[in-house]
Amino acid sequence: MALLLMGSAVHCTARSVSHAHSALVADDAIGWSFSANECPAGKRTAEAIECLAAVQEAARQAGREVRGLKEVDAGSDFQVPPGCSYSQLSKRALYNSNPVGGSVWRSELYQLACTSESGGPQRRSLSGALNGTLPVFRSRAQLQAHAVWSHYYQTIYGMLPPDEDYPLRTGDLQMLYLAHLPDNFLDDAINAQASWPMTASDSCPTLPGQIYQKMSVIDGKRTAYIWQQPSLSDNPDDEVPAQLAYDERLRLGKPLGKEFWQAHGQWAAHPGNAVVEVTHCRGNVVRRTESTATWMYAQPGSGVFFNVGRTIHFESHAQAVQHFLPGNPCKRGHCEREYPQLFAAAVAAGYDTVQFTRVGDQVCGLSAIEIVATNVPGLQICGLNYTGGWRGRSVCACEPQAKCANCGRQLVDRRHRTTAALAQVSGSRVQS
Repeated sequence: MALLLMGSAVHCTARSVSHAHSALVADDAIGWSFSANECPAGKRTAEAIECLAAVQEAARQAGREVRGLKEVDAGSDFQVPPGCSYSQLSKRALYNSNPVGGSVWRSELYQLACTSESGGPQRRSLSGALNGTLPVFRSRAQLQAHAVWSHYYQTIYGMLPPDEDYPLRTGDLQMLYLAHLPDNFLDDAINAQASWPMTASDSCPTLPGQIYQKMSVIDGKRTAYIWQQPSLSDNPDDEVPAQLAYDERLRLGKPLGKEFWQAHGQWAAHPGNAVVEVTHCRGNVVRRTESTATWMYAQPGSGVFFNVGRTIHFESHAQAVQHFLPGNPCKRGHCEREYPQLFAAAVAAGYDTVQFTRVGDQVCGLSAIEIVATNVPGLQICGLNYTGGWRGRSVCACEPQAKCANCGRQLVDRRHRTTAALAQVSGSRVQS
C-alpha cells in the first residue's frame, strides 16, 4: 500500500511540532542542501533536533518556502523517506522517526536535507556540537563504552538504563550535575554552542538543547540546565495566536527568548500517580511559603522521583485560588498570602499535589512545571517519600543536610569519580 503525506492530511502517526525540536539553526559554515535520493557518500541527513533549521537553510538556497516542521512515524507502507526531508506538497520540513520509512519515494514530492561533516576543525555543524556534548546512544552497549556518560548515569541513577530505553538522548535531560562530569564539560559545551543565538543580556537560552547555568534562585550547587521548550499555548489576551507569533519570529530570525515563552508557552501537566523527577531546594525566597506545603520543580535529570498522587493543575496560582477559594480577592499574581488556605482546601478536596503549568517566574522564564505537595511542609529537605534509581524504581536514601532533595548518589564526592571519566574530555563523540 503506497500512501502519500499530502498537505495537512496525515495518513500515519504524526504530531505537529511547535516545541523542543523546532527552532534550532544550522551552522552555515557547513551548509545544508536538498538531495533527491539518499544523501551522497560523506553526507548525512539532519537529526530531529536540527531538521527544521536544515530544511530552512536548504530551502533558502533553492528559493523555496518552509511552513514549519512536522514529525511523523511512517513505515514502509508510506512514501515518506526516513529522517529529515522537505515535502513539496505541504511545503513543510518532515522528520520521519521510523528508521525503515519508505524504501522508495518520489523525488518530486520529497527531498532529503543533507549536509557534509567532512569540514576542517574550524567548521563545526550544530549536530556535531550536540553529538559531542550531549550524545545520543543507540544501545546500552554503546553507552557502557562511553567513559563519561556511563559513569554519569551510573552515578546519578545507580544503574545504566535498560535496553528498552534506547535510543537514549542525553539532550532530553533538563538538569546536569557538573560535579559528575569532567571539569571542562561546561566550558566545552558553551564553546560548542557559541554560534547559537542566545540572549546576551541575561545568558538565557533561545534554542532547545542549549546549556545554561541558572534555572532558579535556589538552584543546587554545581548544576547546569538544558533548555527544553514548552508547548505553544494561546493566551486569551493575545492579539496574535501563539502559532502565528511563533512562525513569524522564525521567519524573521528573531530569538525565542523568555518573554516569548512567558506569553505563549505552557507545560503539559503530569497525570495522576505519575512518578516525576523533581528538585526541592532550600532558600530564603521559598522558606516563607513552605510552612504547610512542599514546592518542587519537575526536572528530568535530577535522579530524585516523586509520585504526584491525586493531582490537579492550573495555569497560574490565581486560578487555583479562585477554584478552591471562590470569591477570594486575589485574582492575579502569586497570591502568596493565600497559600495556607489554598493548600488546606486542596487537601480537604482530596488532592495530594497541585501543578502550575504556566508560572514563568524562573530566571529564564517558563523553564519548568511547579509541583506542590499539599499536605507536607517543605522546610525539611527529605520530608517527602522520594524514590531513586532509573525511573524512580529504587529506594532513595536522602541526605537531610544537603541543600536540595537527593538520593545520596548525587552527592558523591568529586574525588570518587572514575579515572576514566576524569581523563575523558566532554567532547567525546559517538556515532549516532
